[in-house]
Amino acid sequence: MKKWLWIVIAILFMIPGYISYDLYSSLKEQKTSLPREVLQLIKDKTVLTEVTYVDFYYGSEAYWVIKGNDQKKQPVYVWVREDLNSYYVEYASRGRSEEELRRQVAAVNPEGVLVHLVPAREGKKVYWEAKVKNKNGDFIYYLYDFYSGELWKSYLLKNRT
Repeated sequence: MKKWLWIVIAILFMIPGYISYDLYSSLKEQKTSLPREVLQLIKDKTVLTEVTYVDFYYGSEAYWVIKGNDQKKQPVYVWVREDLNSYYVEYASRGRSEEELRRQVAAVNPEGVLVHLVPAREGKKVYWEAKVKNKNGDFIYYLYDFYSGELWKSYLLKNRT
């Protein structure tokens, strides 16, 4: 009888975990594939002809971040606000490359692990957001100017475990 009780308790703890994971996975999946409305906006109003990368940026304003190419195969970034009320287009050649930023982040924090690197936008400010996990499990966010590569700001989120 005791054995069955532990099995039931274990199952009761596993169900919410599974539901949470499933919900997280479905939300993450939604944010890495573009909705039809975003694709239509890109097609109608930007120079993008091919999509090569999709991400989502959660800042004070939420943006779809799309990297692709124009007709001449030049890399282009497009930021589309989640509410689809505005968008911004910038040629990758005008800013620092992802590879440059990866090297820069590694130089600043050689022991850290780069978890996420995304070109981001807040108001009129365009920058790269680098999320780095340090050896203590803390997350350090480095914000670099998109054009110059200068460190704009950084902040730390402490691991509470």
